[in-house]
Amino acid sequence: SYNTGFEFYILLPVFMYYIFKKHKEIILLILIVVLLYYARVSVFELKTIDIQESYKVKVIGSITQKNKTSFVGKLNGSKVMVYLDYYDDEILPGDRLEVKGIIESPIESTIPGTFNYKNYLKSKNIKNILYVEEHTVVSHSFSIETIRAKISEYIDVNMPLSSAYVKTFILADKSEFDTDFKEKLNYLGVSHLFAVSGLHVGLVILVVKSVSDRYFSKSIGNILLFILLPTYMLCANSTSSILRATLMYGGYVIREKYKLRISSLDILSIIFIGLLMYRPYYYYDVGFVLSFVVTCSILMSKYLLKNVEKNTTIIRITLIAFIVTLPIILKLNYRINLTTLFINIILIYYMTFIILPMGYITFAIPTLDRLYYAFIEIFEYVIVLVSNINVFSVYITITSTIQIMIYYFLVFMLTAYWCSKRVRI
Repeated sequence: SYNTGFEFYILLPVFMYYIFKKHKEIILLILIVVLLYYARVSVFELKTIDIQESYKVKVIGSITQKNKTSFVGKLNGSKVMVYLDYYDDEILPGDRLEVKGIIESPIESTIPGTFNYKNYLKSKNIKNILYVEEHTVVSHSFSIETIRAKISEYIDVNMPLSSAYVKTFILADKSEFDTDFKEKLNYLGVSHLFAVSGLHVGLVILVVKSVSDRYFSKSIGNILLFILLPTYMLCANSTSSILRATLMYGGYVIREKYKLRISSLDILSIIFIGLLMYRPYYYYDVGFVLSFVVTCSILMSKYLLKNVEKNTTIIRITLIAFIVTLPIILKLNYRINLTTLFINIILIYYMTFIILPMGYITFAIPTLDRLYYAFIEIFEYVIVLVSNINVFSVYITITSTIQIMIYYFLVFMLTAYWCSKRVRI
């Protein structure tokens, strides 16, 4: 989290504008929701952990093993970030530990625009850090992270060449990509291609529906999806983008089944509010903000996507995503590559029809690892080649929220003007 809370104050008015425009009758409900949200924030802020000689912690998150061991744990009903003062590769997800250590609050970021670790932890409902001096494993219980660890091990053993990509698409684990490659992806504005989101969920839905429609029935397909999608979501670490995509699909199914008169934006708004109730500081998660900003913008731009060819639709969606996320990307990277739009379109096709489906197929048929890696090398060659062309690189510094507000106001006005001209024509 690079002090990204400002995006929340841009995203929220967009939702509020839509609600006031379309649903004035629920203003009272909105006020109740706002009060409930601030009550939820107060509960989070007021919850404390008493200082004790020892603590009982359960390992609930993935374990990072570098020079020292760290993981997300649960202590007295609250999530804590746990750092061991040493390396221990025998700790497993689901372990219950008795530890001795020091509880501290994360330090506030003192340099504007830099990584804010405190906000990053708050976005994950974590308020405290536990520095462990010694520990004892007391017991063990089941954890979804155990399944993730087994899947990760299966990928490492059977897909050594393409493991980084397969883990990204199956587990939403991008830890095997080196920092330099991640920076290139961010610089080109294509890092979203590696976020498990609507594209991945859509592919799962397409395959299941195609099989069920051919061999079973629509109801069987929906039952399978209601089992597979939550399972996939949990295996993918319930990242904000896949959480939003899965809940959106669930909302569509419920709307269709009960003939509810609610729009896609209504469903998105309900999910947005629900996730903020679940994690009151979720808006410090850049992935959360980008996911909702892009989805909201595409849904609000449906008029621009009507009656156009498939290729034109992809180009327009890419343009919309680029325009609405530009200030956020610039605030994170301070520069943009003007080839981003062109490269995005090419890489979206390559990712959608080759890299992504081949990743799932290779996971099921590991013998395809070498063939899949050949396609990956082409993809990475293009990324490296284009990222080294600096002639199209532009440096822009975002210094205030006012700049952001003016930018979005101008985008809104220009879009409204363009649509009105089209209507007259």
